[in-house]
Amino acid sequence: MEQEFSNVPTPAKKNNTVLIVVVVVAVLLCCCCLSAVGAFALLGPSISNTFETIEQGIEQGVPYEMPAEGEDPFPGEGDEDGGETYGLSDYIPAGGLGDEVLRTDAWFNVTFSAVMASCTIPADGAQNTIIDVIQDPDSGGMWIERWTVPCDDGSTKSFDITFTPAASGGTDISIETAE
Repeated sequence: MEQEFSNVPTPAKKNNTVLIVVVVVAVLLCCCCLSAVGAFALLGPSISNTFETIEQGIEQGVPYEMPAEGEDPFPGEGDEDGGETYGLSDYIPAGGLGDEVLRTDAWFNVTFSAVMASCTIPADGAQNTIIDVIQDPDSGGMWIERWTVPCDDGSTKSFDITFTPAASGGTDISIETAE
């Protein structure tokens, strides 16, 4: 029996790996694009409603705004000739051991904590807030004050504020709802 050998090389197999990877990536990109378009089509009305709600809130005003420096907080009341001017101290509570800057920082924290405790402070809330020092400064300079704020429903909420001198300067403020 004779065997025939040929010196003709067999053709190399074509490598389709690159083509397959490119096709899979293209299909995935198309699916992602279609998903994004579908999500926007479904969520479009709710996104639009959210922006409308924000715009309505801006038009109606926020529940507690700080007036500009010198602006009369209660137009039509007080000095008839308009000669009286108002500063920021009219919008933060008086009392306690801190200066005006520290009370302003604390007031920001109190108003936020009050909202979290379901208490909306009325516009004249700063003037009706009571500040009691419940612990005098210790050797490290730390002291505690209880701020009792009015809520618009007629109730009050009390917050214990701890003022601690910071090592880097300034004062650290921590706040807790009073029991």
